[in-house]
This record gives sequence, C-alpha cells and structure tokens, in this order.
Amino acid sequence: MWMLCLDTASYKLTSARPWENGIPSLLGTPREERVAHLEAKVSDLIEKARHAVERNNPHYYKAFAPVLAPDFWKMPRQWQSLNTSVAFVPTSGACLELPESDVCLSAILGTLEDSVGSCLVTEKCRTLETQTHCSDYSLSHQLLYFLFAEMQGCLDPIFLNTGYYKNVFCQLMMQHNLQAERQSHLTSLGDLFTENIVFCGIAGFSEFYKPAWLDFILSWQKPGKGCFWMYESLTPAPKQPVQNPRRVKRTEKILQDGCSSHNTAVAVAAIGGYLYYSS
Repeated sequence: MWMLCLDTASYKLTSARPWENGIPSLLGTPREERVAHLEAKVSDLIEKARHAVERNNPHYYKAFAPVLAPDFWKMPRQWQSLNTSVAFVPTSGACLELPESDVCLSAILGTLEDSVGSCLVTEKCRTLETQTHCSDYSLSHQLLYFLFAEMQGCLDPIFLNTGYYKNVFCQLMMQHNLQAERQSHLTSLGDLFTENIVFCGIAGFSEFYKPAWLDFILSWQKPGKGCFWMYESLTPAPKQPVQNPRRVKRTEKILQDGCSSHNTAVAVAAIGGYLYYSS
C-alpha cells in the first residue's frame, strides 16, 4: 500500500522530534544529535518516495497526496486506555473492500474527481465505515477513515461519534492481536498485527505499545538488510493461488533484497510510534 509507505515516513518524521517539547534528557546530548541526523535522513527519503510514487502511480498519488502535508498528521498529546465497558452490538452485512475504502478516504480528503470539497460522506461510506462486525484490513481501514476525518477536522454528524468508533475498532483490533499472539500466528499475520499497532497508536491507545510486541517486530528485520519480511521464511515463497482475496495487498512489492515493501512500511511506522510514545 503506497499510501501507507508514505504515511510511514511522515509518522516517523513526527516521532523524531521529542526535543521540541523541551525534554531535558535529550537537550544537548549525543542522542539529540543522532535523532536530528535521522530526521534529516528521513526528510530526504520522504521526497524520494514522493517522487517515485508520483512517477509510477500518478492516479494513486493524486488521491492521497494531502496526507503528505507536514501538518496533516496530528499525533496524540495525551494517551488513553481502551474502554472495554462500552458495549456494542455487532452489525451484519457487507464489509469494506479496499477499492471502496479508497473512494471513501478520497471523499474525506477532497480528491475525488469533480470533488467540490473535502469531508464528503456518502451514504454508502456511512454504512460501510460504521460496521462493527468486520475484521482484517476492512477493520483497520475503517479506523483509518475516522482518523483521516479527525485530521481533516470534518464536521459531519457521523464524526460526533469518532471517539466511540475508535474505541470499538481498536477493541476488535486488540482482540485480533492477542489471539494471533496466543496462537503463535504472528509470522503469518505479522503485517496486519503491526498495522493494528500503527493505527491504534495514532488513535491514542497506549496498550498497543507493548514491549513484547516491539520485540516481535524487530525480530522480523532481515539481518544485514534493515528491511522487513514478516513471514516464517526469509525467502519469499513461490506464488500460491489466492485463498482469501480480502487479505490481498494490492500494491505489495517485493524489494530487490527480498523484503516486503508493505511489511517494511508498517514496521517502520510502528517503531516510530514506539519512539514517540517512549519520548
């Protein structure tokens, strides 16, 4: 997912500025200098990634370019815990598919063809984005929809319940992560596991920054390469028939060194979130 790759860079950059809050432990230290160096390096990578996406996929770039604005992402200033006492009734019906998610997100960003402005909520998006029985990428993209609207300052009545939906979706995403951890399925579900940490971290839920989960993520880094491959083998397996289309990552790309672009993007975003949380 190219959008997430670039969001990763923006999130990483934001998380690399702890000294701006005047944290005494960093001011005037070698660590501050190292973080400043990393910030400059990431800024350069952002520009290279931006130009690459604009060149290789101009339609997708145009649809999601607003998220690259320096002031788009507003990181949590206060952390909260999941409120598991809030009851919700699971819905039924169709769940969000990735093409539909693109349309709904573009409507929020104001990048649809012939769009007259941002924060447009269609009835179809209103229904799909508030389902409470979905899972996997449908669920994480539902949360992303409300995060985009929050960053945009959208005022449609649906967003009066943003806090409620963020809490419900992240409860479900936490259940997924805990189940994957218990059943030792982290190697097969590592990308979604990590994506849940990224999005619910941006939503402000501190429970997702478990030290053990950071250890899992770091263990998926390829030795000597720096990029990530979150599956049991460090060598990409031969292509198999698609068993579950809902889990297909349309813009996945295997890098020259055998790493996954999607896996690397979500891993770096999660690590950036851990850095921001720990600062």
